[in-house]
Amino acid sequence: MSHDKTCMKLLLASLAVCSLTIISGEVIAQDSAGHVEHHAHVADEGEGPTKDMSEESEETTPALPEGMTLEETLQRAAEPPPSSFPEAIHDDKVKFFWLADQFEYRLDSQRERDVFGMEAMFWAGGDINRLQIAPEVEAGLEPETFVESETDILYSRLFAPFWSGQVGVSYRNDWGVSEGYNDSWSGVAAIQGVAPGKFEVSAAMYMSRRLDFSAIAELEYDLRITQRLVLQPRTELTFSLQDIPSQNVGAGLSNVNAGLRLRYEIARQFAPYLGARLQARTFESADRAEAAGDPVRQGFIVAGVRFAFL
Repeated sequence: MSHDKTCMKLLLASLAVCSLTIISGEVIAQDSAGHVEHHAHVADEGEGPTKDMSEESEETTPALPEGMTLEETLQRAAEPPPSSFPEAIHDDKVKFFWLADQFEYRLDSQRERDVFGMEAMFWAGGDINRLQIAPEVEAGLEPETFVESETDILYSRLFAPFWSGQVGVSYRNDWGVSEGYNDSWSGVAAIQGVAPGKFEVSAAMYMSRRLDFSAIAELEYDLRITQRLVLQPRTELTFSLQDIPSQNVGAGLSNVNAGLRLRYEIARQFAPYLGARLQARTFESADRAEAAGDPVRQGFIVAGVRFAFL
């Protein structure tokens, strides 16, 4: 009996020791977890950002050449390049270009008078500033006929992508057996460029020495049927702000020239073409031309070449 009591006491004591051990282990584990959480919180608030800022600073700080300070690097960058470096590409090189857009025989549809016609353009300069010369010639091919020419001499400056403003003078002359020789000078202000859709546009205002004002607007488009075959419609409108009796011109829209040419580009710089051209006087100018015995409307079949020199 006494032996059973002793065994019971030992069992109770063992259970008590185990309980205390388990409780103390949980307390220590909770305390350790609290310390770990505390350190993690401190790291997030303090040490973490410091480390991130340090890494970010290392990433954003530019690397300097070995053995050189920042000031020495900046001074070296401001110096001219070494003689061993290749020369820079100069964008202000003077270039030249000549284009004869129309060089053609014009066969009168009514077989009254055939005409030779030329419209060309030459420029010299750079990408921004240019000297531009644009001659136009129309001459009858029969004896005792007429010759008319007009030449624009312009300073051209690029003011926007594909658009140039131009200013200069225009010289015009005409002579014939019955009319004699006449010439005139005018001041010119113009704009030229490529509109959306690749329409080539130009507009010019002319002022003569007699303060006669006129304007010419041109629109053309290159429709590429193939890489070499190109159809080019073109329209030119002439306006006058007042009557000019010496030229049989009335105020308003005075002339309309429309053409359609189909060219084959054997090379980009050389292309023969065939086409048609219609020129007509309108409104009061048509009445004045009819009264003077001049043709009011003329149609032509044209054949010529378009060529360029770079």
